[in-house]
Amino acid sequence: MSQSTAGPTFRNYNPDQASLYAQARLSYPPKLYETILRHHSQTDDRFDSLLDIGCGHGNATRDLAPVFHTVVGVDPSPEMIHTARQMSGSSKSKSGKPVEFIVGHAED
Repeated sequence: MSQSTAGPTFRNYNPDQASLYAQARLSYPPKLYETILRHHSQTDDRFDSLLDIGCGHGNATRDLAPVFHTVVGVDPSPEMIHTARQMSGSSKSKSGKPVEFIVGHAED
């Protein structure tokens, strides 16, 4: 894993902080999702893979999962990824694969 230039806040959530963040952080407005999906449909109709870098607790990852064949959320915070996995439940991609959440940095 490479050295991150981000402060420790984004990497070092404890379980309570990650849970509180997930409870308080609403999902994104439908207009954002419409923009993302319109872009994909206008660029060769490619819905193969979704990589959500900095996914946090995974709201956008889960919201967009049913449209993409392979879905991965990445975040530098192990607790945020743990929370994303807990909240994911039975979230699946369009191909039926489970949504995958991994700890990592964008630079990696």
